[in-house]
Amino acid sequence: MKIAVVGGGPAGLFAAIEAKKNNCVVNLYEKHKIGEGICCAEGIFNSLNVLKKTEETRGFLYDVENVTFRVGNNVTQMKCPIWMMDRETWQKGLSERAQKLGVDIHENSNITIEMLKQLQMENDWVIDASGAPSITGFAYGFYKEYINECTVLYQYNVAGDFSEMYKQKNIETTMPMRIPQKNFPYYFWVWPKSEINANVGFGYYKKSTEELLDTKKILNEFLAEQKIDKNNIIREGGAILPFKKPSINMKDNIIMVGDAMGAVSPLHGGGIDTACISGVLAVKMVLDGKAKDFEKTFFSLMKNKVCFEQLIIDIVHKKGITFVEENIKIIKSAKEGDNILNALKLVFSSIKTANAFRKWRNNYLNNSVGFKIEI
Repeated sequence: MKIAVVGGGPAGLFAAIEAKKNNCVVNLYEKHKIGEGICCAEGIFNSLNVLKKTEETRGFLYDVENVTFRVGNNVTQMKCPIWMMDRETWQKGLSERAQKLGVDIHENSNITIEMLKQLQMENDWVIDASGAPSITGFAYGFYKEYINECTVLYQYNVAGDFSEMYKQKNIETTMPMRIPQKNFPYYFWVWPKSEINANVGFGYYKKSTEELLDTKKILNEFLAEQKIDKNNIIREGGAILPFKKPSINMKDNIIMVGDAMGAVSPLHGGGIDTACISGVLAVKMVLDGKAKDFEKTFFSLMKNKVCFEQLIIDIVHKKGITFVEENIKIIKSAKEGDNILNALKLVFSSIKTANAFRKWRNNYLNNSVGFKIEI
């Protein structure tokens, strides 16, 4: 079987590796060099307990010990299964792993609409891991759907003194009270990569009918509050992260994965673990002759996680950000440094999301996906 993969991010790389392990002829096309053009906090939230570090894993920086949440005047810490990574190094390592298996990787290869259709003719399957909006979206006219409901973000990678946070393996997330509650979830983040370097960003929820907030201006105000010098910005960038699947996820012999299929958390905007899962699962189902069932199967596996996250968003839109502030106080009553699953249980045992939370928690503990992915 001959498979073309468009996009050299986590979804595309893991799709290529899975296909080559199963003796397919695989070509992967990346519009930049592998590991370039990344706009991401670079933390992997292993939200479904599927990913596994090994001795082969490159780019791993540290296991996060605590996440500090700041909501209004309330501050709490909890443990969370997040790995800080240098994504450039990690993805280059995955690329080398793929090439050793025999995947042909074509860097600086920007696939156009015409080239996509040529790939369709030349290959049995095309895995579209091109991000959002996807090249398939542009080719078949549904690219605007990616901004119907999405997270809009802007981020700086900055130099500075982050030694205290880094030594404690601590990352910080702040929910400002001044952003309209209709834009929840919204966050600032300061996630150190070393003692002298961190990713600092701002992201918020947006519907297609709403005007864009000036994310860069809001982020600059946050930098001033945190006394982070703008002159120390190393690189910057913005992105959209769609968490509503497009109306089309499969077109003829094209299957979309990762951000291209809207496989992003509606609550926190993370999507690395789900991207990896989607890439591997898509290839597994293609090889099993069940490609048409991929979308249904994937979102069925994600259902409990996404339902729980969406319920939290709906409650905050109804009750306001004060709901989060009040429940941060409840979480603070948990044992300091408690696991996020146990800490959140205190909150969601008393509201309507209790059942959804229980299902997601069971999914996490029992690995409902059914396979592990070595990153």
